[in-house]
Amino acid sequence: MTTSVAPLALARLVARVAGACDGVEAVAPALPGVAATHGPGGRVPGVVVHPLAPGGPSVTVHVRVSLGRPLPAVADEIRRATIEALAQADPDRAPWTVDVHIADVVLAGPASLS
Repeated sequence: MTTSVAPLALARLVARVAGACDGVEAVAPALPGVAATHGPGGRVPGVVVHPLAPGGPSVTVHVRVSLGRPLPAVADEIRRATIEALAQADPDRAPWTVDVHIADVVLAGPASLS
């Protein structure tokens, strides 16, 4: 018998992993309330888990990143780290597809505006 991890738990894991990637300021959708995973005990904004998608399990993660690192490199790091974490957390559903949406880019600080 196999046991799958609940989508809300997976979304929390994805938010932690993506949020720890270099250049990520926050895991958050561009518009509040648009992209989130809901479940008993809460919601995770910025992460949408599709455990039963027709093409296989997938996750969409929305992030706000700081300016400085190439955006494709940030997205690739998020994707790799997320796939690895999901494969370890819920190996019965692997392989996972991860889509990264860069919702916003934040300047490094007030000095960048001058």
